[in-house]
Amino acid sequence: MATHVDLIPGETLRGRSSNAAGTVGTITLGDWDNQYVPISDLVLSVIRVTTVDGFAVDRGTGLFSWNYQFMMNDLSWLSSSSVISYSLTRQHMEMLNDMFIGDPMIRFNRHVNKLYLDVDWNHRIKPGDYLVVEAIRVLDPDTYNQVWTDRFLRDYTTALVKKQWGQNLLKYEGVQMPGGVTLNGQRIYEEGEREKTALEEQMQTKYELPPEWFMA
Repeated sequence: MATHVDLIPGETLRGRSSNAAGTVGTITLGDWDNQYVPISDLVLSVIRVTTVDGFAVDRGTGLFSWNYQFMMNDLSWLSSSSVISYSLTRQHMEMLNDMFIGDPMIRFNRHVNKLYLDVDWNHRIKPGDYLVVEAIRVLDPDTYNQVWTDRFLRDYTTALVKKQWGQNLLKYEGVQMPGGVTLNGQRIYEEGEREKTALEEQMQTKYELPPEWFMA
């Protein structure tokens, strides 16, 4: 039996199986007036947006939702017959929802931290609604300080420091130090550049996702 859980704005939720985390937020009156939603500066990109109620055919909740009425009227019939018709009906409802409602069109620019929803705010959204934003965000190093122990980050930082160190020593190229030691900033700079390029190629070939197809 499903239980109702009250969401608290500012609360952090985490998926049990996906380990995905999110922060609870609601549409305020200011958001409704501005017709955009402020987004954390840790967010890199927004994939899609939906609401808890759903930009859907059955916006009703509780006793007035389509799911509740269907279960109340047809659950006894489903327990004694095949569920194939039920599954086909749900697929048909989802298809109708995608055709006539669908996910809202969005515009997001990470440099201004504003998420614009290209919908009719007067009829589709109201203050107090919950939004579900599927996004890609960076880890906050103040909360997850384990990011500083990442091997790639350490190797890449070492390559950058070596490259900068060599660049600084270039102005003293050929200067002989006490004991006959001669500085070779060019060699240090080239080693840092090679290591940096190799790490970037490794990131692209092994860890970067392939470009997605987009059909308008």
